[in-house]
Amino acid sequence: MNKQYSQYREVYDQLSEIVHPNGMGAVVYFTNITPEDTCVIYDDGHTPQRALVSLICAGFLLNFAEIAIAGIEPKLQKLSAEA
Repeated sequence: MNKQYSQYREVYDQLSEIVHPNGMGAVVYFTNITPEDTCVIYDDGHTPQRALVSLICAGFLLNFAEIAIAGIEPKLQKLSAEA
């Protein structure tokens, strides 16, 4: 995918870090750092719109993957027919 879309892997990795249960996901969804450098933790999530943005980005990545697969399939069928 990176050959066709140069930043695909970078965006995929960033989305993976956000949506999977890990340190970055916890920071993104459940904490806020104030201007006074105080970290506030919210049990119910601080910024639900971030989840929506991540979901929209994931949809775009899925679309890019679908386009790439659609381009690869005819080539594979041609190779299979020639073999």
